[in-house]
Amino acid sequence: LAGETIMSTIQTNAIVDASGGNTATVNGVTPNTHSVRGRNLIINGAMNVAQRGASVTIANTGAFSSPDHFRIQHNANTTSTVEQVSDVPASSNFKYSLKFTNGAGETRDGGDYARLYTRLEGYDTDHLKLGTSAAKGFTLQFWVKSSLTGTFGVGFAGHDNGSNGVYSASYTISAANTWEYKTITVPAATITAGIWTHTNGTAMSIHWDLGEGPTRSTSVGWNAGGNGGQMGLTNGVKLVETTGATLNLTGVKLEEGAIATEFDHRSYAEELALCQRYYHRSPTGVSYSYLGSGSAISSNSANVIYTLPVEMRSAPTFSASGNFQLNSNATNAVTTFTAGNITPYLVRMMPQGSSGNMTVGYSYDLRNVGDTSAYVQFDAEL
Repeated sequence: LAGETIMSTIQTNAIVDASGGNTATVNGVTPNTHSVRGRNLIINGAMNVAQRGASVTIANTGAFSSPDHFRIQHNANTTSTVEQVSDVPASSNFKYSLKFTNGAGETRDGGDYARLYTRLEGYDTDHLKLGTSAAKGFTLQFWVKSSLTGTFGVGFAGHDNGSNGVYSASYTISAANTWEYKTITVPAATITAGIWTHTNGTAMSIHWDLGEGPTRSTSVGWNAGGNGGQMGLTNGVKLVETTGATLNLTGVKLEEGAIATEFDHRSYAEELALCQRYYHRSPTGVSYSYLGSGSAISSNSANVIYTLPVEMRSAPTFSASGNFQLNSNATNAVTTFTAGNITPYLVRMMPQGSSGNMTVGYSYDLRNVGDTSAYVQFDAEL
């Protein structure tokens, strides 16, 4: 009727555009594009957080990288670097990428390994029902740039790092030193096998093959695993064989389903808190900054309680680097730094010095000694 408003409810399973795609709009909003918050299971996929610093040197054993929650591991007899850099795709809204630069090239033989990987916690992937008859497929997307071209490998494995099965996939880099966007969909039917954790352990590892040897490589598809996990791609590009070869990565997103939706950018505070569940390093850059206060338990040692910024995945390991002192009615340079009663929330740090001039029961502050690079760190990485 003219001039009247009619209210009604429409219930439907899906809204699909006329061509069968995913661009239909409701009041000018494309649901697939704008309703993506919370879908990304990858932590720090935009490479914004780098608690370990802007650059990390990788020897022939491997190390967690800059940025956080990604790791380089290789047994090549060389030294490589991994950095947080501002080189990003021109058409994107990203600020940083991870850049791996290989050292001296080395041929991959037998069970050699070289990979860039990230791991997902079981609590975060439990809804995918991995390893069950109800398993759900998922899609990985990322931006990549390399000095080399060709077909590269990506592997997806459970908490046993692929020993009981891995899904191997491939992607192609067509132009050297050019950003390219890639998507990989893993069908549900392929991930009903294998061993997948559903609590606070490693549920899934995603490995970008940088140089897995022949016995650690396999063909595209679901494979039974073996040799510590066949995470590489047979006849794929092995980047660490080329001296000075580079690979950049950003915009990493893994989500349920067969459609790659728009990357959902978290705030820096959100991303930092997610990273700190696995790793926390005290801030640096300020001379004589304080880490906390405690009391002397002997003439040369004290208890200092350190409150972690978020609940960590598990009780972390503790280590310290740099020059510290205990300061009150006397100062005592810290020579030994240990910790005890460690929980995912609190850590009792036990700095010890050699001066022997502290008074039991007195309050003491723990601070760096003009060392702007000094820090304590707590590691509960997967």
